[in-house]
Amino acid sequence: MRRPNSIAGLLLSLTGAACAAQAALAAPADTWNVSLEALSWRLNDSPIPFPIISDGIIGAPGTQVLLGDEALSTGTHRGARLGIGYAFDAQWGIEASAFGLQSRRVGGGVASSGQVGSVDLILPYIDAITGEEAGSELSQAQIYRGSAYHEVRDRLRGAELDLRWTVAADEAWQLDLLGGLRHLDFRESWTLATESPYLPAFEPDVWQTLDRFDSRNRYYGVQAGLRAQAAAGRWFGVASLKAAAGTMRQSTDVQGSLRTNDFTAFGATETFVGGYFAQPSNIGRHTRSQFALVGEAALGLGLRLGDHATLGLGYSLLQADKVLRPGNQVDRRINPTQSTSFTEDPAPTPSGPLAPQFTAHNSRLRAQGINLHLAVSF
Repeated sequence: MRRPNSIAGLLLSLTGAACAAQAALAAPADTWNVSLEALSWRLNDSPIPFPIISDGIIGAPGTQVLLGDEALSTGTHRGARLGIGYAFDAQWGIEASAFGLQSRRVGGGVASSGQVGSVDLILPYIDAITGEEAGSELSQAQIYRGSAYHEVRDRLRGAELDLRWTVAADEAWQLDLLGGLRHLDFRESWTLATESPYLPAFEPDVWQTLDRFDSRNRYYGVQAGLRAQAAAGRWFGVASLKAAAGTMRQSTDVQGSLRTNDFTAFGATETFVGGYFAQPSNIGRHTRSQFALVGEAALGLGLRLGDHATLGLGYSLLQADKVLRPGNQVDRRINPTQSTSFTEDPAPTPSGPLAPQFTAHNSRLRAQGINLHLAVSF
């Protein structure tokens, strides 16, 4: 009775080519295999876990958050993965692949006209001197209008190099052990731009701020994995599981500025250090290295197009811990005495605690999606 084997074959037939650098089942000795995959992946949402704009002081009755306190999705990322493999013999081979996803961005904003009856926009923060909730006005009815726009932008790339050892195989199935190196490069930025110009009844001024938190995570690790393949006629399935341990090199660049002509009799504009969340106390590059784990699982189904080509459809799930995401690096505790954007003084005199401070906060990155691959061997 062959029912157990049939069930196992069915399960394996649902698997996919995670790294389509290999041909279906054992390749003859001295064989090259090249594959190209079209990727359609999504990343887990980028957290913005703090209020950016409100219509009052946070905690006051009736105050509503108009922007922030959310997670932003950059949607579906198109990409590609190129793989190449070489079989030394029926048991040993080497495989390499590299992938890249398109850079995507998403954002949103809020604006107030400054006209009679319009909502006054407030940028809420915690005053580091008093320890209490406070706010900086971006618009004030009948005096100046205001707007705020924030945006998240991300990009993911990676590569791996593995040695393959086929531990068991026959004409219908194959089991491989994998070991090698993995690299990931994930970059994500959060930008906040505000504008608060006087209404036309007053002098034509410029008052624009820019805050930018740009995080980059570069992973270097060693990995081990297991891959199972099964074939039935022209159809075959692949399932793989890989785990890597290594170093995550983290960096976050914090930049902030104010551009205004309020101190030049509304003539030429000047630029001052410090926006709102990016102040002299946290502006700069912040780096560290952390031990981190990366895992990948893949499933799919493939079809032989002849003796030297295969076509397949699969699913991949990639996860990394110890990742810096820019929204988690923002400190709401602000000492408003240290920058012109708060004091409206071109030469502010800081006093009190240095805040905001930069303190790295780890998150997880998860990427998953569908892969369509074509592989040829020669």
